Amino acid sequence: MTRHRFAAAGAGALALLVLGAGCTQTPREPRVNQNEQSRLLEEQAQSRREAAQRRAEAETKYRRGLSLADRGRTKEAIDEIRGALALFGRIEGGYNNLGLLLMEIGEYGAAAEAFTIESQLDPTDPRPLHNLGVVYMRRGWPKDARSYFEQSMQRDRNYQPALRGIVAAADLLRDADEETLAIIRRAMLHETDEQWLVYIQRQRYRVEQQMQASRSL
Repeated sequence: MTRHRFAAAGAGALALLVLGAGCTQTPREPRVNQNEQSRLLEEQAQSRREAAQRRAEAETKYRRGLSLADRGRTKEAIDEIRGALALFGRIEGGYNNLGLLLMEIGEYGAAAEAFTIESQLDPTDPRPLHNLGVVYMRRGWPKDARSYFEQSMQRDRNYQPALRGIVAAADLLRDADEETLAIIRRAMLHETDEQWLVYIQRQRYRVEQQMQASRSL
């Protein structure tokens, strides 16, 4: 009995739907206000023009900043590059170069922020992470520095500055393990500077001696 009652109710509801459908008019397309559409299109075009103008102005300021840096006018260069990045924040290498200039005048905190931003803007570039490692090395934190050098190497496993950085940090930390030895060997293969090569060879000898002494205990 329950099944038939629900079936009847369903049939009644279906009839109402059919009747309602017969009475419904086809909805009209919304009328387009041509003046409003033109206004919106013009606003979009104006926004694009302003963005292009800001970018052009930023690139001009950035080139001027690099020129000032080349002439040794570091603080003026920093102001110009900061102004350029305020106008357009995605200038290729902009934050990395800003960080290098900030390191020159000893503003390591601001330099680290600039390198961090650059590393996020370009997740394939090994330079900003290497430069973060340099900041930490200069402030006396070789363990943190080595971590950043290793992250730099994850982007380019043969990036020479990062290889050098790991060897130098391992020297300060007196690290001596298979991983460190493997990095030292790779650094030796890619090293082109004679002084660095002599230093890296000494580090290989140190690590091998420490590892041998540990095994004999």
